[in-house]
Amino acid sequence: MGRAGKAKAEDDLTGSPAKRGVGRSGRGAVRTLALKDFEPLEDKATNKTAMSGAKGGGRKTSTGSNADTSKALSALERLLNDRKKKAAAAQVEKAEVESSDESDLEIEQKTEKDNAIVEKLEEVASYMKRMKGGEDDTAALPKWGETHFNRQGPIQHGHRLEEVLDTVAPDDADIWFETSAVLKEMEESSTEAKQEVVKALLTGGGLRAHLFNKLSVDSKALRWLFNLVCYSPEDMVERAAFCLLADIIGGGSKVAALAGVSDAYLTSSTCGASFLDRPRETRLDLGWVPNLSDFREVFNAYGYVEKAVGEASADISDDSDAEGEAGPSGVTQADEQHRERIPSNVCSLLRLITVLATARSTIGTFSAKDTEGLVVLLARASLDHQLVFATETLQAAIQALTDSFTDSEWKAVGPRLTKTLSRLSGRYINNVRIVVSWPCASARSLDLQRALAFALLVDMFKKTRVEKSVRGVVSLFKPVNFKDADCVILMTQLRLADVYLRHLPALADDLDAAQSWVQVLRSVLSGVKHIDPRPGAGDVRQLASFALIKYDDEVDKLEDPRDQQLA
Repeated sequence: MGRAGKAKAEDDLTGSPAKRGVGRSGRGAVRTLALKDFEPLEDKATNKTAMSGAKGGGRKTSTGSNADTSKALSALERLLNDRKKKAAAAQVEKAEVESSDESDLEIEQKTEKDNAIVEKLEEVASYMKRMKGGEDDTAALPKWGETHFNRQGPIQHGHRLEEVLDTVAPDDADIWFETSAVLKEMEESSTEAKQEVVKALLTGGGLRAHLFNKLSVDSKALRWLFNLVCYSPEDMVERAAFCLLADIIGGGSKVAALAGVSDAYLTSSTCGASFLDRPRETRLDLGWVPNLSDFREVFNAYGYVEKAVGEASADISDDSDAEGEAGPSGVTQADEQHRERIPSNVCSLLRLITVLATARSTIGTFSAKDTEGLVVLLARASLDHQLVFATETLQAAIQALTDSFTDSEWKAVGPRLTKTLSRLSGRYINNVRIVVSWPCASARSLDLQRALAFALLVDMFKKTRVEKSVRGVVSLFKPVNFKDADCVILMTQLRLADVYLRHLPALADDLDAAQSWVQVLRSVLSGVKHIDPRPGAGDVRQLASFALIKYDDEVDKLEDPRDQQLA
């Protein structure tokens, strides 16, 4: 490599951030990249691994080809050795300064410059070696997740079939069996045969058509349907029981959409009407409606272990070396080997919670205390990776529960939920996961998410009293030395700040505070360079770049009207 080539390589490697930074002319491209990757980093790392596995036949591949990385690393090592030789020669030259034409100051400046270049090259070489070894910038980031579902408990099958038949149709039980001579012999059949007959009536719509003409449904029949929803291994029976129970409680025409299916019996001419379509004076008198204790019983049967708020649970990254060695929550490897999958019934169970929460204002399904307890229960359960497949359904249930509170109830429940959920787990990354994945389909749930983000942000900075405003957020970041900060923690703090500020109406009311926040983001980009050996540094720059574009645009929009008024 010639002298000119070396100089060009050094300039490229040590160029100022402004030359390679984000300018206004390049906003479109950077915005696309940031929006694409602006998601929970632990999920992004998983997606990267999955994509690289798909492309490379299941192998984990590092950024770029190994051949190109090796060539670049070799060139860097040669350049580094050359610079070290020059630095050593400069020391000799300094010792012989009496015979040199250059002054002491000039030689000292040259030595400092050479040492700075050597230090920068060593950082780059270290970074390249990590990338060559397949280390992702997100590899050192903490993973969210807790183990809450372990061994499944005994299944509660509910009442005997004979009790259900007696309570559903005590006087005219034969009405179910008039169409078939085989069914008329049901009284002489075995329990298994009777069970199959009732399942056929349930999935075919006969049971629903019969109940539509009744004035009340006994608690035993409702509990029987509830147990089918929770524990039936047959998908058709589970969904049919859910649709019937949800319509009885108050699902109406929304049942099919909530269930995610289009059951034939819901649209048939004989039983297509909703129970809510009946006149109010003839609506069903419900003998029983499931409450918080019933849902806890089902979760316990699924293997859910109740924990106190803030108590540590088994972490997904906590591995035990020895067979049977206990983890942080007492879960051993032997327990993990016997850990069973959560039944798919949990999706119907969560949809049923959504229906019950929606009907809370009309039939009073849950008390305010039970509703609050269900929100906490579902938020904690969402930290178990076994429930990732039901994330959308679980979020819909949390959304419905949050919106079901009256305004007077929410004044007391809102602050309590904020305090509980912001400290639900003993690990901050799990609490952050709850915040960033919180459903925000209504103004109330959006306000709750912002309150959670602010509370967790204040806790991470170990502060007690901070003004809940843009200025308060800026005051948290002002003392931070971004050149030496832990980028993993910094990235999480920036994400929480963005969750709090992105929909804050006060941002438009305090232009000076908004400008101060933009300056904080610029300071982050100035302190965290393009090639930074700290874990998470690349993600910090990406997040800060995206936020800078967004908030800088907002400030520009706010400045234009003020400039016009001043003019």
